Amino acid sequence: MTTVGRKTGKKRTTPLLYLRDGERIIIVASNGGRDNEPSWWANLRHDPHAGVQIKGEKRKMIARKATEGKKATSGPCSQKCTRHTATINVGLSGRSPS
Repeated sequence: MTTVGRKTGKKRTTPLLYLRDGERIIIVASNGGRDNEPSWWANLRHDPHAGVQIKGEKRKMIARKATEGKKATSGPCSQKCTRHTATINVGLSGRSPS
């Protein structure tokens, strides 16, 4: 995923694991179990526009924090992810947020 650095304004690319939910992509911002949030999540909170590349497909997407209801229905993620999943969970959509 490529975000824009909130301090530098430079593009930052970070390889991440994800789950697909139809057209949406779910990314858990656990930061490897550390207490602080990952930098890419702070960048998305500042500017939710992101570039995503999965295999050869590149897409521009908009990140949104998952609602509590959506987190509860995120399949295996709702039962097996770290404590950070409850507070930081990103859904990326190719559509503008409603």
